Amino acid sequence: MVFRAAHTSWIIERAPAGETPRIDRVGINAARFDAGAVARGLEKLGARVVSADASRLHFRSPEGLGVELLPVDPARIWGL
Repeated sequence: MVFRAAHTSWIIERAPAGETPRIDRVGINAARFDAGAVARGLEKLGARVVSADASRLHFRSPEGLGVELLPVDPARIWGL
């Protein structure tokens, strides 16, 4: 199920059988960035990079929270 408001989307999925419902990850729109450089910096801080390419950077914090950085064109999203 997807909920949208302004430029924000929430995706709600059913927890797999036997697993406790939780927030698995959050996505953040960010101005375009060098995924490789950001991934290296995050790893130095203790994060585990799940995937990194031109379309997104998905990592897990040392505490286990998943984060996806999504590069966007600020002019398209925020009308700048």
